[in-house]
Amino acid sequence: MSCRPKSRKRKRIRAALPQVCVRCGATEALTLDHIIPRVYGGTNEQRNFQILCLPCHQLKSRDEVRHCSPRKNLLKGQLLAAALAHQGLDGARLG
Repeated sequence: MSCRPKSRKRKRIRAALPQVCVRCGATEALTLDHIIPRVYGGTNEQRNFQILCLPCHQLKSRDEVRHCSPRKNLLKGQLLAAALAHQGLDGARLG
């Protein structure tokens, strides 16, 4: 069986990133994470991904507040992207 195109792209992106959690430095139970979540208007571009260990990914997801209104989610994503740009982060690393 062959992988779906989406799965192959995710594998390629994951392989291109350092295999270490950008928050705590763990090297096990790693996951691929959207820096700016899709629900906030984030993309599937490589620069919007980072490697997080499962515990850090769960903490990040727990802290993300999702609104019922897609418009509020998009606004939050724009604010998050602006904050990252102001800090000089290009989306390749966040920690």
